[in-house]
Amino acid sequence: MALDKNEKLNILTKNFNWFSPVRDTRDTVKRAPLEKQNFRADNVDNTENFVRELIQNALDANDKSSPKPVSVKIKTIFIKDENQTLYNNIFSKTIRGFLEDSKDIKKSYKHSYKALIISDFGTTGLDGDIYDSGEDATEEKGSNWLKYFHSVGKGSGTSKVYGLGSANQGKVAIWALSRVWCILGMSKISGGATRFQGKCLLSDNVNLSNTTFRECDAFYRKHDYEFNLDEEEISIFNDIFQIKKREKFELGTDFILLEAHDFEEERVLHSIIQNWSIPIFEGKLEIDINGFFINKFNIENIIQDNHKNLKNISLEFLKFCLRSRAGENIIKYKLKRDLPDKVFEERTLRKELFENEVIEKDLMDKIFDNKIVEIEFQPTIRYKNKREFIDRFSVFITRKSPKDNSENGSQGLMMRMEQILWDEHSFCFQAAKTRDDIYVLIAGRSPRICDLLTHFEVPTHRKFLEKLPDFNNENIPYTKNNAINNLRLFKKSANKTLYFLFDGEIKEDPSFLHSLFPDDLFNNEKSKKKKKKPKDITIPVDGTDPALPPVDLPPSLPKAIRIDQEEATGNIKISSTNNYVFNEGDKFIITLAADCPEGTGNPFSEYTRYDFDLRKCTVAVEDGCLIEANFNKVEINPFTSSFKVIFEGLHPHWDYVHRYRMITKKIDEEDD
Repeated sequence: MALDKNEKLNILTKNFNWFSPVRDTRDTVKRAPLEKQNFRADNVDNTENFVRELIQNALDANDKSSPKPVSVKIKTIFIKDENQTLYNNIFSKTIRGFLEDSKDIKKSYKHSYKALIISDFGTTGLDGDIYDSGEDATEEKGSNWLKYFHSVGKGSGTSKVYGLGSANQGKVAIWALSRVWCILGMSKISGGATRFQGKCLLSDNVNLSNTTFRECDAFYRKHDYEFNLDEEEISIFNDIFQIKKREKFELGTDFILLEAHDFEEERVLHSIIQNWSIPIFEGKLEIDINGFFINKFNIENIIQDNHKNLKNISLEFLKFCLRSRAGENIIKYKLKRDLPDKVFEERTLRKELFENEVIEKDLMDKIFDNKIVEIEFQPTIRYKNKREFIDRFSVFITRKSPKDNSENGSQGLMMRMEQILWDEHSFCFQAAKTRDDIYVLIAGRSPRICDLLTHFEVPTHRKFLEKLPDFNNENIPYTKNNAINNLRLFKKSANKTLYFLFDGEIKEDPSFLHSLFPDDLFNNEKSKKKKKKPKDITIPVDGTDPALPPVDLPPSLPKAIRIDQEEATGNIKISSTNNYVFNEGDKFIITLAADCPEGTGNPFSEYTRYDFDLRKCTVAVEDGCLIEANFNKVEINPFTSSFKVIFEGLHPHWDYVHRYRMITKKIDEEDD
C-alpha cells in the first residue's frame, strides 16, 4: 500500500538527519577541504572535470561478472510540487545553517528545487567495508564506500583497487555540479542490500568555542549509524527524485545532486565525445543524457555531426586507436626484458634493444603501407616487499589515413586503460609533431603498470607528476627509483620509438643531408682547391720553442642581427640591430636547431627534417627583406637597414639554438 505525504514526511523526520562532527581543538587537527581548492585551481572547466570523473568512476567499478556494458544515465529534474515539502525536510534548516556558518550560502538563499540524477548500471555499486578499522586488511580489501564518503587524498589506493581514482579527490568534480556541494548516494550492492548516505562538503571548519569546532564534512543518514534502507525508504527517495526502481539483481548507484547547477547538455555531449568515444566504440560504455542515448551503434554518426568539437584528434585517428587496442592488422616487435634503466636515458631506441632483428626502414615501409607497427616495452616493476614483475605497455604507429580531412596533422594520445591524459600531449609526442602524416598511441592496459601510473596521476587524471607519491608511505608498494624510471619510460616511449624510425629512414639516404645543406656543398667545392703548403719552421739548436711570427687579429665586429625566441609561444624573431648598415647584395644565412641536453651531441648535426621545417611554419612578419626558407635554414635578403622576420608554428616547449653567416661585398660575419 502506497504511503501518503504525511507518512513519508514522518519517516524522513524520524529516521534521517544531518550532522557534522564536533571536535576538540586540543585533541584533533583540523582538516582543510583541499578537494575544493585543488579543482578550483585546475585550469579545466567544471563540465570537463565532471564528465571525466563520472565516467572514470563508473568504468573502474564495472561488474566484471556481467556481460553488459557499463551504462550511465544523467538527467535533470525539478521537484514536483507535491514533493517539495519532503525535499525541504532533506535540504533542511540544519544543513542550511551549516552552509551559512561556513559562508557557502547567504541566509537569503532560496531553494531551486532542481536536482541532477546520475545512475550507473553494470557496476558493483559502493561496496566494501562501511567502517574503517584502520587496519591494513581493510586497505587490502578496498572499500568503494569508504573511499567515496570518508577518505580524502589517501595515497594507499589506486583506481584499479578501489575504482575511484588515485588521489581520491576527483569525486568532488561531480559534487561541484551542486550549488551547495551536497550529494546523496543510494547504492544497490551484491547480496541485495541498498546503502544510503549523503554528504555536504563545506568550505571551512567553523569554530564553536575556544576549544571546539565543527568539521567541514556534514553527513545525511539514518540514526544509530544504520546505512541500509528498507523498501519503504527506498520508495520515498525514488518518488521524490524520480528514480526508477532497480530490479533484484540490477546493481549500481543513484547519485542525487541537490540544488544542481544548470545542466548544459551540449557541453556534456562534446566532453563525452572528446574523452570517452573509444570505450563507447568498444561496447564497454553506454550513456543517456536526458533521453539522448549514445552507444556503439550511433557514436560514429554522433561524432560526424559534432566533428568540429573534437579537438586535436579526428574520427579516423580514433579508428586507428580502436584497431590498435583490438590487435587488428598489427605487426608487433618486442624490446628485450631486463634492460638496464640507463639504456632508456638515451634519446632514441637502438636495434640492439629488440628481441629480434629490426631494420628501421622496413618498419617505416610497413607504416607507409598502412600497417600498424606495435613496439612493446617490457619494464620491470620492483616492489618493496614482494618479488619484481616484468610487465608491458605498447606504442602503436601508423600512417595518417588518406580519409582524414581534419587539419590536425600528426596526432597522438596517451592512454591508461580507457583514461586519456590530455596534458601529457605536448611533451610526449614531440617527434610526431615534426611531420604531419603520423598516428601514434601510447597504451598501458596491464593492471600492474596502470596501478603504478595511478600513483603519479593528479586528481583530474590529465597528467602525471613525479613528485606526487610519498614513497616513504608504507602503503605505496613500489621502490622509488624504479617507479619514477618506469613513469619516465612510459612518457618518453613514443618519442624514443619515432626518433629511432625517423633517424633510420634518413640514414638510408645519405644524399638527403646534402640536399638540406647546399652551402655545405659549396664549402666542399672550395675544399677541393689546392692547399698551400705550410711554411717550414726552424727549431733552434738549444731546443727552446721557436718564435712564432706575430699575428694581427681583426677586431671583433658588432652583431648585425639578433635572434630571439618567445618563451610562451616558441616563435622565432630575427631582426637587424642598430649596427647594421644596408649594402646592396647583402644576405644572411641563419641555421636553427633544437637544443640538445648537455652531453647528447651537437644540435646542428643532430637535426633532422622531422624536428621542424621552416617551410611549414607561418611567416607572421616579413618586413624590410625577402626570405627563402629551406628545412632549418632561412636566407634573408634585406633591402633596408631595418628588417624583421617572425616565424610562428615552432614547438613552444623547445629551446632553439642558432648560427648565422653574413655575406656582403665588404666582409663575411660569422656567429655561433
